[in-house]
Amino acid sequence: IFVTLLVAKRFGAVRALATGFITSLGISGVFSVSFALAGLISGVLFVYGIPYALIGGGMALSAWSAYSSGMTGFLTTLPEYLIAAAIAVPFLKKLSTEKGAEGVGILEKSAQDMVGTMALTYQNRYHAGLDALENALTSISGVIRDYSGGGMALSREEYKSIVIDMATRFCAGCQSGELCRRESICPCKKNADRIAEKLLSGERITNEDVNSETEFCQMASELADRINRAAAAAERESYRINESAKCAEEYELISKLINEARCTDEAERTISSAFTEPLSALMEKCGFDGGVIRVFGERHKHFIACGEDEDGDKISSRELRAGIESVTGLRLGTPEYFRHGKMALMECDIKRAFSVECATASAARSDGEVSGDTVCAFETSDDRFYALLSDGMGSGEVAKETSEFVAKFMMRILDFGASKDTVLHLLNHTLRKRNNECSATIDLFELDLLSGDAQFIKSGAAPSYVKRDSSIFRIKSQTAPIGVMKTIDTEKIRVEVRGEDYIIILSDGVSQSTEDAPWLLELLSKSPKRNLKEYADLILTEALKNSRSRDDVSVMVLKVMKT
Repeated sequence: IFVTLLVAKRFGAVRALATGFITSLGISGVFSVSFALAGLISGVLFVYGIPYALIGGGMALSAWSAYSSGMTGFLTTLPEYLIAAAIAVPFLKKLSTEKGAEGVGILEKSAQDMVGTMALTYQNRYHAGLDALENALTSISGVIRDYSGGGMALSREEYKSIVIDMATRFCAGCQSGELCRRESICPCKKNADRIAEKLLSGERITNEDVNSETEFCQMASELADRINRAAAAAERESYRINESAKCAEEYELISKLINEARCTDEAERTISSAFTEPLSALMEKCGFDGGVIRVFGERHKHFIACGEDEDGDKISSRELRAGIESVTGLRLGTPEYFRHGKMALMECDIKRAFSVECATASAARSDGEVSGDTVCAFETSDDRFYALLSDGMGSGEVAKETSEFVAKFMMRILDFGASKDTVLHLLNHTLRKRNNECSATIDLFELDLLSGDAQFIKSGAAPSYVKRDSSIFRIKSQTAPIGVMKTIDTEKIRVEVRGEDYIIILSDGVSQSTEDAPWLLELLSKSPKRNLKEYADLILTEALKNSRSRDDVSVMVLKVMKT
């Protein structure tokens, strides 16, 4: 009986039946069938546990012994079975542990294989940053081509230097030069500023320009021709040098953009090891012996979990989902489920924790004019929200053209994981490439819709405000507009935002400080209007009413909400 039970546990019911029959033949052929039935029934019932197998085997043995030999058979075999079963229990438990570990190992290997396959698929398809970069560069090249002029022209002082230098050299070799010096006649020197201005505007110099002050030089036409040729040569050289420098800077900036996009993609494909241990413990707690769970990504967390789950109840349980959210502090999106035999797999991303409502209001400096401010709000494919207010320097169409370009540029290029510094450097470089000087303020609010991290990026912008209940926080920066200097002058200011917070972004036409607009602080301290558009219009109306000097006025009001 002892041997039969061990065989039933280790090798199954059929071999136990044969073992029980053969090992008992040498003792009693009468009870061989009883031993065989005990091996068969216990072998079948071991999958439900040792107690069920031992009880079932004993009942089968006793029943057949009583049937074949009456009470004598029953009393002969049952005590022997009970003694043998008692001796066999520790050995059966050891076999159960060994087989369980082996089974868990097989399950874990299967789970790892499935998770590995799905992870490889996820990692191979994750090129969102590079795909967005390709689209952004394709789109923005057209915007830059429409906006940018040619090479940079020489300055007025450089043209003046060319005029004086050529006149000095020309007069030194002229036969009448001695007479001019004796009479203090200096062609092109007294009127060098006017000639330089004409060259700067793109016109050619004539003999009348040379003699406008002297009316004496007999070689005015030849001197004018030499000045024109010298200016043209200097322009070509300046253009060549400037264009080479611009191309080098553009290649460097684009290279940085691509590299940053690749780094972002790599970070999103990497396993987040910080969650491996607590989530593995969670899987075991939820009944997945040998289950495997992996988390990918730095920002966009991606979960893949797999384990034996024939009915699919464990992998889709609220306990597992709530446990993952509790461990990571993130909210899961809608999962996808897959099955392979008895193995079930779940794949899931996280979902946004925040959303933003937006309203704007603006007015030009005077009736009939075009406002030089541009305001816009947009979300990107990587779950970020941006609000931008740009004020083009100057007024009217010129200022509007610059601020609109800034807005289009930022909307197209912020859709992937490049740093804001690189993006702003490229914008600054593009603005400075134009022949005519132009610049614009940048007031950019960024909110990570997944985590709630927020920051302002300001370049020459007016203060902004965060309103939380009755508290008001002012966000200000002393920086220069974009496009003014070769290096950017921006400041990043991290802010804490919560659900139901209001963000108020204003142009400098509203105020530069609360000191010059005390009405603004008083207005913001009051309860906001429920309708966001009405709230923006109210701030605009008060700004126009209290403004001392008219300028373009723009207001953007955001409301942050927990989803």
